[in-house]
Amino acid sequence: MYKKIQWLLVVTCLLIASPTLLAAQQVNIGVVNVPKVLKDSPQAEALSKALSEQFADREKALVAEQEQLRKLDEDYQKNKDVMSKSESETKAKELREKIKEFKRKSAAFNEDLSAARNEALGKLQNDIYKAINELAKDEGYDLILSEAVLYASDKIDITDKLIKRLEAQK
Repeated sequence: MYKKIQWLLVVTCLLIASPTLLAAQQVNIGVVNVPKVLKDSPQAEALSKALSEQFADREKALVAEQEQLRKLDEDYQKNKDVMSKSESETKAKELREKIKEFKRKSAAFNEDLSAARNEALGKLQNDIYKAINELAKDEGYDLILSEAVLYASDKIDITDKLIKRLEAQK
């Protein structure tokens, strides 16, 4: 981290100290809005659709089980006053066990979904990085910036070009 900051300071000093160098040689700079690419690229849309399809059955089963547990709890709350103490305790214990099992299944589902999403996003990020490199080489960019850019004029924003390139790769 320190070396990156040190390198950045050296580059900044050189750029400030030598305006004639910049005037003599045009530097072509581009900016990419990665969150927009992750949102708008066809690969991101396909990834989202594939994950939804992959986990749809488990999600539906969990929603159905949650509704069933809600009904069981309502029935228990409604009838516990007319049940014997031992029957009420037994039903409460059964309900607690079912809720505990549901929470376990729900946590496993969320963990599996998160792992699949992270893996797919990692592959997508690699594809985006490759497309950025290809675009930079094909169009003669000297520097492509992303993340932590506080302002970039539309003249140097190449996000839409990158999305079009990703659409062509689809």
